[in-house]
Amino acid sequence: MLIPGSVDRWFDTTVFTPVTRFGSLGRDVVIGPGFDNTDFSIMKRADLRGGLHIDLRAEVFDLLKHANFGQPGNVVGSPGFGRIVNTRFPTGESGSSRQVQLGVKLLF
Repeated sequence: MLIPGSVDRWFDTTVFTPVTRFGSLGRDVVIGPGFDNTDFSIMKRADLRGGLHIDLRAEVFDLLKHANFGQPGNVVGSPGFGRIVNTRFPTGESGSSRQVQLGVKLLF
């Protein structure tokens, strides 16, 4: 038995039937998984002699490495209906896996 709210069965799919026209279901009655993302940055400026400054910066994206799941399948009758089969943004920006950036800037 699959439990609603798991990736294999995000919602009860037995209450839906395929139709050939628009149905009567309202908007946003099936909500997908949430999106959690924690970014962190820290910067230190050090004064050097002769009016020189150096900035050191570290940035971490998705600090807690939380898995963000994609939306469940929404085509009634398809094998993926009601199932989550991917993560959101597996590569690139906005919610991908953990990334670390380091930067150094010399100001004169």
